Amino acid sequence: MDKLRQILTRAGVLPALPELSGPGRACYLVGGALRDLLLEREVKDFDFATPGDPTKLAQAFARAIKGRWFMLDAERKQSRVVVKTAEAMLGYDFAPFRGEDLEADLRGRDFTVNALACHLEPQGAALALHDLLGGRGDLEKRLLRACAEGAFADDPLRVLRGVRHAVQLGFSIEPGTFGAMSDAAPQVGKCAPERVREELAATLNCEAADSAYPFWQQLGVMQTLFGPGGKEATRTDQEALRHLSERGLRNLDEEPTGRKLLQDQAGDGFTRAGLLRLAACLRWRKTEELRTVLAERLRLSRRNVAVVESLVGLQKTLETQLRKLPAKPRARALWAETLGPGPVEALLFLALISEPSVELRQALLVTSGDYLDLCSEGQVPDLLDGSWIKKNLSLKPGPVVGKLLQKVRAEEIAGRIQTREQAVRFLAEEGKKIVDKG
Repeated sequence: MDKLRQILTRAGVLPALPELSGPGRACYLVGGALRDLLLEREVKDFDFATPGDPTKLAQAFARAIKGRWFMLDAERKQSRVVVKTAEAMLGYDFAPFRGEDLEADLRGRDFTVNALACHLEPQGAALALHDLLGGRGDLEKRLLRACAEGAFADDPLRVLRGVRHAVQLGFSIEPGTFGAMSDAAPQVGKCAPERVREELAATLNCEAADSAYPFWQQLGVMQTLFGPGGKEATRTDQEALRHLSERGLRNLDEEPTGRKLLQDQAGDGFTRAGLLRLAACLRWRKTEELRTVLAERLRLSRRNVAVVESLVGLQKTLETQLRKLPAKPRARALWAETLGPGPVEALLFLALISEPSVELRQALLVTSGDYLDLCSEGQVPDLLDGSWIKKNLSLKPGPVVGKLLQKVRAEEIAGRIQTREQAVRFLAEEGKKIVDKG
């Protein structure tokens, strides 16, 4: 357990928490953090359980490590501390026991591999691992096994969490546990949309997200997650699985630029890669069902609802337009803006649905970079703005100004305008036409 002590010391947990708890007041590291530490996986989130209300302890810990404390659930006395280090953002969750003692707390958890606890002792004392349900043995077997028979009836969201753990950890699910998950699967739709979205996002963010698809099918939660879809979606489920196998995304991930773009946060708990996979899952769902799934079932932000809707309707024929673009950063960036509310997501999604050549893949990444370099406050600035047009062409505010701006952009995309001076000459000619029609 020496390595565990070293990690907890680097994370500021030791010696701070035992000293703050004081003699006779137990504080335990529990759950997924211990699981991941034993699997030698990176840990950024730590969960702690105490016999009573841990709020004051959490607040004192936040002060000790110069972190920020906030309440998660006042009724359940659950709170969180976050602190940003040079390497990562670390999170520390505090909660009272789920039962009268540690044993009751561990038996009330979802899977045995998450039902581990370590009593945080003062500096120098040995760290003892509490494993009442054989979780460490299941870790060695790479097996997910429920802590109790009613684990999924108590919280049906654990059905989705089981799939996530299987995908993230590469574990198999014990047959009896999978049967219990199947029995509880019809109740997943009754869980809060935000909780469903959180689990779905965590699963789709994984590199091995394609392995979740068969689990969802076998458990019968596809309709709950993504809507009915009708016969069209049923016929093309295997095609969706092919996209989820990420031939396109894995090719992009081989490029350093592509890897960073895919790993960037997209909001609502999704990375860009996760949001692309969500769109792939919905690609054959009926248009009228999309908004219900995105806005009501998953409660996505308005921005992400619009982005996913645009991705679902994206056509492969856009590749031809991309190939014909002039080799100018502004032309490529302006063309990217025509793809919808999420230009970078759209460019990456083209790679996912097209499985492009190395040449086209590079073009997609270069275009993404051009857009990000030139974008300011959500869009690529115009060479000449509306104020210039109104002043120099003596136009009143109205739709004509917007149409002229769009014409300049179209000329830039076509390569016929490249400088501000060329834009001025073009607008002067357009102004004459307006006067002649006037």
